[in-house]
Amino acid sequence: MKVYQLLNEKANITQGQDKREVQYLQQVADLLADELNVSHNNITVSLNPPPSLDLDKSQHGLTIGLGRKPSEIFVIIDRGLTTAEKVRVLAHEMVHVQQLSRGDLALLEILKGKIAGEWQGEPFDFVRYSKSNPWEVEAYTREKELHKLVISKLGQYNQ
Repeated sequence: MKVYQLLNEKANITQGQDKREVQYLQQVADLLADELNVSHNNITVSLNPPPSLDLDKSQHGLTIGLGRKPSEIFVIIDRGLTTAEKVRVLAHEMVHVQQLSRGDLALLEILKGKIAGEWQGEPFDFVRYSKSNPWEVEAYTREKELHKLVISKLGQYNQ
């Protein structure tokens, strides 16, 4: 399923974002979903994170898909970012979608901002977000190449 349906229906775009930005982000999401071979997933992208979400200050996005190879995956991106930052964060979070889809990452429980699950078959218990988590290392590494791909195929967003 393409994420454009859910972006248009579910995202609450506020704080100066306009329809053109939503369309551009939709093109970005579709390009990344195809590039990462995750178009078959039911992916919901929201640009309106709940205020109660317990994120680390350096964390601008979150991907949730509970269970092994989840059928539904939710991506939340901070609406206060610039469009260019949203593209970078979306690239990062789509790597997590790919990790969940291929079964390398399994999120089995979330409690008070900590997650328990498995990474490549090895269990981990209630860890907080850290750039040194192996799934984060991969996402941070790949976000740069994916961001370059987006710019080469779609160009920069122009307001």
